Amino acid sequence: MKKLITTILLCCMLLSLFACNTGKSNGMPDVVKGSITFKNYGVMQFEVYPNKAPVSALRFIQLAKAGFYDGIIVHRLIQDFVIQAGAYESGYTERASDGRHIKGEFSKNGFDNPIPHVRGTLSWARPQAMDGASTQIFICTGDALVKSLDGGYAAFGMITDGFDVMDAINIQETGSIPEMGMNDVPIEEILIESVVIDSDYDFPAPDFID
Repeated sequence: MKKLITTILLCCMLLSLFACNTGKSNGMPDVVKGSITFKNYGVMQFEVYPNKAPVSALRFIQLAKAGFYDGIIVHRLIQDFVIQAGAYESGYTERASDGRHIKGEFSKNGFDNPIPHVRGTLSWARPQAMDGASTQIFICTGDALVKSLDGGYAAFGMITDGFDVMDAINIQETGSIPEMGMNDVPIEEILIESVVIDSDYDFPAPDFID
């Protein structure tokens, strides 16, 4: 009897060790879901992929969870190309940020990013600097033009639902703000009410360039 109990306990210990070594319950999720709510337009659902573009995904998650994107406006809109936001509040007041930058996770910068730029892709806007992305993101609204972004911009997620919302925003009229040197600006402000991450996981901060 004693030998049987010892054997059972040993088996339980081995099973426990196996579960700890192979289970993903304590690991970062491969897919993180969330939503973007546009005032007067509706909601887009999305997924981001920390396993494919970890720094890019973690930076977006960090900013979204901090409420950075709540109350910003779309400041660049090119039909069948991109919807871009992450810099300005209503009235084109610049949204204060931490000023941090992340590595550009794309092939021209030495990173193998498997996420293509297609209709619905979430990606990082940047200046000419390869590692210049900070807070501005864009949503691809077409398939043909955005292919040119592959290898030069860091895609990190995809819109999964709410394409009708995307299409309604995509066709809005645009103009320019000469005093700010800005073109492709929606004539009527398009406000993002909230960006929500549907996960309680304690995500680490991304690795920053500076």
